[in-house]
Amino acid sequence: MCTAALLSLVVLALSRATIPASIKPSSPLGRRLQQDVVGQPQQEPAGAVTDGVAQCPAVSPVDSSWAPASSIFDQLSAEELAAVEEYLTAELNLLPQNYSEGHLASPLDSFVYRIELFPPPKGEAVPFLDGQGPAPLRFARAIVYRGAEDPRDMMEYKVLDWH
Repeated sequence: MCTAALLSLVVLALSRATIPASIKPSSPLGRRLQQDVVGQPQQEPAGAVTDGVAQCPAVSPVDSSWAPASSIFDQLSAEELAAVEEYLTAELNLLPQNYSEGHLASPLDSFVYRIELFPPPKGEAVPFLDGQGPAPLRFARAIVYRGAEDPRDMMEYKVLDWH
């Protein structure tokens, strides 16, 4: 059934406060119309199969109580991002990020373009996740636009020592 026809059936159903005979009451649309138009939701058991479509249970079966509060794959915190930016600005003689407030950086300026987590190597992450090794070191991946260099370019740095 095309979208326009479906929409017209819904509008018709809402305007007459009845459900068209072409929509099965057991279908997802029929149950939704039954709830919206008549005000009587039809309850089905969790995990039931209706018209060949499995219905999701009302409560998620996922137990996340075992999950740690933080992960080795968490993005860098605001403090870590600021520390990496400060470290790179000092080491590479770059413009600070707040330079653009009231000023426009030119193509002849060098600045940090992007900072993100550099994922840990799989060989270090898997033993840690299995409880058989230490936590891998956290690295930052920084992309620096070097407009003051000749020729101008973009460099990618793997940064560890920002602490």
